[in-house]
Amino acid sequence: MSKSYKKFLCISISQIISTVGSGITTFALAIYTYQLTSSVISVSLVTIASFLPIVLLNPLGGLLADRFDRKLMMIIGDSGSMFGLSTMFVLLKLGLLNMTYIIICLILSSVFSALLEPAYKSLVSEMLSKEEYAKASGIIQLASAAKFLIAPFIGGMLMANQQLDLVLIIDISTFFLTVASVSLIRKHQRDTHVKYTKLLSKQQVFQGYFEIKKNAGVFYLVLLLTGVTFFAGYYQILITPLLLNLANEKTLGYIQSISAIGLLLSSLILSIKNRSQGFLKMLFQGLFMMSIALFFTGLSKSLWIIGLSSFIILFSLPLINTSAEVLIRKHTDVKHQGSVWGMIGFITQTGYMIAYFTSGYLTEKVFVPLNEKPVNIEVLKYIAIFFNQGIGSILMLIGLFMMIFTFGMFKNTCIRNLENAKELNYVY
Repeated sequence: MSKSYKKFLCISISQIISTVGSGITTFALAIYTYQLTSSVISVSLVTIASFLPIVLLNPLGGLLADRFDRKLMMIIGDSGSMFGLSTMFVLLKLGLLNMTYIIICLILSSVFSALLEPAYKSLVSEMLSKEEYAKASGIIQLASAAKFLIAPFIGGMLMANQQLDLVLIIDISTFFLTVASVSLIRKHQRDTHVKYTKLLSKQQVFQGYFEIKKNAGVFYLVLLLTGVTFFAGYYQILITPLLLNLANEKTLGYIQSISAIGLLLSSLILSIKNRSQGFLKMLFQGLFMMSIALFFTGLSKSLWIIGLSSFIILFSLPLINTSAEVLIRKHTDVKHQGSVWGMIGFITQTGYMIAYFTSGYLTEKVFVPLNEKPVNIEVLKYIAIFFNQGIGSILMLIGLFMMIFTFGMFKNTCIRNLENAKELNYVY
């Protein structure tokens, strides 16, 4: 294990801990909001407040990561996010916290988080060799695994006793560790990537997009990831009300934590095993697994089947993300990767935004009313059986659409050629 890899591992461990803290807060606020309003739309608004600033500002974060010290950008991002959550904590203790303040504080926190992700992902190409890319991507996926595995369990236990204040304290405290670890590494390792010092031009603002467009396979792969975030966004929004309609907060936490073992398992496998080929096969295996599991999540009202399907969904995500990330890294220039990952974050996370904006409306204004209306026309009885699933109906449709989407992308020759295409010769 190289010294650079050890340093990257130190930063990643602190990020994993911080991600767990953020996951506890996200889980707790979803429960808090649903209990407060009994509205899926309100849950969607809270999620949008957490993600929309990151989506909009990701390209800017990528540009800054190419122009300034990436480790310093991570420190600023973590510190700003901590300030937003600290403000929420103070308002809670003063008895002033409501939906408006929750959204404002989440927006403030996520604005600074937009600086974090492009800088963190750029460090992989800056600090590590190409042979270590897959392992590093697996470690990055571990952060998501830990978030989904540990956060729902702890969040469910705390929110069963209405302890949102303790949730915020835990999350805030994790940021101190991440800031300290990145600061220590920054002190002992010189920043090596080439920085731009001139004023931004139009060409530089859209540099990430131009780099993506240079390779048709990379461009279509980014579109594929956008589709994945759209389907995953529906699952993320609807799984909480779906399970709360069938069980209590503790059961919700247990099921989400147990199903997240799938995310942890696949992330561990990817982080341990060295792989240089077969990423395209792994990508589409993950896509087909996720689409089938989404369908069965909505089909059944059995907690066991929903839990197993969720396990498969989360198991497939690291396979998809790691495969796509490695293929993109191999075909983009390292000196522009801050801009590239910032633009990729902007494009792909619009899938989440579309899902967040539409899922609440479709649930409360379309599918639930259809469930409540009697059907008298004979030909519509079979359709009525389908719609009778309520929230599950949407997940079933999303699963079907994802199967069609995956098959279409599998036929895309530009993506299929990425595996054997000549890698880009990096300019350092």
